[in-house]
Amino acid sequence: CFIMAAEGDHIRRYNYTGEDRRVPDDATHVTVDASVTAILAEAFQFHPIIVEVIFDENVKGVEGGAFAFCRSLRRVIMPG
Repeated sequence: CFIMAAEGDHIRRYNYTGEDRRVPDDATHVTVDASVTAILAEAFQFHPIIVEVIFDENVKGVEGGAFAFCRSLRRVIMPG
């Protein structure tokens, strides 16, 4: 579902569980599921419109280049 942001942009939320090796291209805000302990390099690479990623505290590692060429990425929240 789409939600209108204050600026009038569309927000498309996606819960990343690791089952899909990549986040869908229409996702703008990603929450990493508590079941995920590592982020694969190709999970976010070259993502055209991702703005924010919120990690769960269970994530222990992020492969090199995981955020390469994510030109719209503005915020990554990593608790712990």
